[in-house]
Amino acid sequence: MPKAKPENVKISNDTYTRYFSENVKAKEVTETIEKALAYYFANVENE
Repeated sequence: MPKAKPENVKISNDTYTRYFSENVKAKEVTETIEKALAYYFANVENE
């Protein structure tokens, strides 16, 4: 079975600027989102 192609996701400018400043690099944004999702799913599964 072929691997599913991941979809790109966009977030609103309001959400982005709420959590990230203008000078943050894309790599840092990606790492932060990955950590936040890992934390979220680890805690949701335990509820």
